[in-house]
Amino acid sequence: MTPRAALGASVALLALPARADTPLRFNDRGASALVLDGRLRDWAPVAELLAVDEPRSGASTWRGADDASFGFALARDDGGLWLAAEVRDDHLVRSRAHGPHDDALVLTLCLPSGARPVVRELTFLPGEPGAYAGVVRSNGRAIPSARIVEEDLPGRTGFTLEAFVPWGAMPEVRDGQASLRGTLGYRDADAGGGVTLVATGPGSAQSPALLPPFAGSVGTVGPANLLQRFQLDRGLGTVPPVFDRGVDLTGDRVQERVVVFPQYLLAFGPGIASGASYAWAELPSRRAEDVLETLLRDFNGDGRPDVGLRVRVSAGAFERELLLLYGLGAGGSLERWFAHELGRSSGASRLVNTVAYPAGGRLRMSFESVQGFTATTFPGATEAGVEPPLSPWGPARQRVYAWSAAARGFTLESQVANPAAPAAPAPSGPSAPLQPPAGAPDVTGVLALFRQREHVPEGARPEHRAVGDVAEDPTPEEVLVFGRVLLVVGTRYQGGRSYYTMTLPMSDGDTVLSVQLADLTGEGRAEACVRVRRATTARVQGTDLQVQRENLLVYSFEPPHRGRIFAAEVSRRVGVDTIENRVRMPPRGSMDLVLEAGTARGWTVANYPFHDQPSPGIAPLLLPWDATQRRVTYRWNGTAVERAP
Repeated sequence: MTPRAALGASVALLALPARADTPLRFNDRGASALVLDGRLRDWAPVAELLAVDEPRSGASTWRGADDASFGFALARDDGGLWLAAEVRDDHLVRSRAHGPHDDALVLTLCLPSGARPVVRELTFLPGEPGAYAGVVRSNGRAIPSARIVEEDLPGRTGFTLEAFVPWGAMPEVRDGQASLRGTLGYRDADAGGGVTLVATGPGSAQSPALLPPFAGSVGTVGPANLLQRFQLDRGLGTVPPVFDRGVDLTGDRVQERVVVFPQYLLAFGPGIASGASYAWAELPSRRAEDVLETLLRDFNGDGRPDVGLRVRVSAGAFERELLLLYGLGAGGSLERWFAHELGRSSGASRLVNTVAYPAGGRLRMSFESVQGFTATTFPGATEAGVEPPLSPWGPARQRVYAWSAAARGFTLESQVANPAAPAAPAPSGPSAPLQPPAGAPDVTGVLALFRQREHVPEGARPEHRAVGDVAEDPTPEEVLVFGRVLLVVGTRYQGGRSYYTMTLPMSDGDTVLSVQLADLTGEGRAEACVRVRRATTARVQGTDLQVQRENLLVYSFEPPHRGRIFAAEVSRRVGVDTIENRVRMPPRGSMDLVLEAGTARGWTVANYPFHDQPSPGIAPLLLPWDATQRRVTYRWNGTAVERAP
């Protein structure tokens, strides 16, 4: 094949070097037409080629850019992934068999998925123009639907290459772009048997933890890693998620990230608080195996995906399976739109419902089967806000729920009567109710429900109690601390029929020292300011020190920004050596939270042993001898309390 003139734009752009750990980027193809012919002229409107000439291995045999280097661009559209590359190699090694020692471009991609990441290695093996075609392999196997075309590089040894890989060959990459990590490298096999890898960054299929995040990935958003910040906020430590996927929740063609832990649903990304914070909801499940399924689909018919979960919940003498549907609220919070029991089981007895999703924002619930249970032995406990399962002795065998924008949830639209239902069904059972009886507010019953669910002994009293208006109408609520759980109840809170909890970031042996209420957001409702003492071991200058740290944690209960909105270390102690900051809560009419360096006992600037960095999401301890930070003001910015200018 006659060599063509080199693509001038790409040659010029090869002067732009890729630095270590430079993230890969997917450029949107848009309306630009890309023709797979090995000629890169049509890429100019889509992306510039970025040069890579840094050997990651085999550097001792690498003789410079003409020995092995490449320029590349990645693009995407609704159909799949596109790759353009211009490779310089003074000795091409390729064969019709496309053996493991041939020259190749290798794109290594990694997505988090619970305890074990999903790794996909795409190998682009060029053919020889006019002789045999190239091939694209995924984890060693050819992708029949992929296409690859190359051209000889005019004027020097090498080639240009274009390739397309459909999303159908790698659906997890299509769905997980919000949390994608990866590198692109050129594997140069020289005649002497040596191999040089020139790549955009570290990591490989064998060491995926080293792969850097893609540009635009929400694995690291804002000043701190939001996933790590959430884990710290909820005391999860290193608990792995059971689900982690990218999805466009806001409909702006930019993906957010949905993460499910055994007890929490988390969402964050560019469309949520401008990427500066996260939205979350607490789940009734407690173990990883209790999260049975996570669904990302459009439930309410607005054209944007929502989040659905099937979870298993223990209810004492029996187990329940729930369908829970969540969506983003106007303030970027996660709202629970619908909850329905899909079944109950006790020993060998089981009742099962099924769910279907007709078009138009509807849900169809149907009774499917029952084994062992009868109308008199079926446990008849119900839970506020959760639709009970359909049964052969109930009044309906099928119900359709339709989305209501006014109610921000699904309401009953129609039902199919159950002709076999008895005239006066009265199922009962030995289990205690899962909710207080319907009627007037019942804070005592709500607390009993909390104790039952959280396994708090009946006689246990809260360690701390504060009363004030923290949510909803001006009627005061109670903020209580039981162990590591922060609890909100009230006669008007959620109608006096339910409660709200937050898990404090504490371990065994940690202590809540105090809880006080103060309005830090200026919205007329108070936030809970919780002071926690934590015992840790720190290795300092070769010695293990037993350190007591005190953190101030501020929690809001208003839905648009519910959760932790501020944290700061305010005290540190080793033995009798102590630094204690002073905390000044905002006076009436102000939102300024002021921390002052306070005093030190035992420690001085000369013998203070710590030179650690502050934990992510936690404002640092102020040191009395640091004249630049003796007094720091923090102020609400609409999404979080941050340091004021």
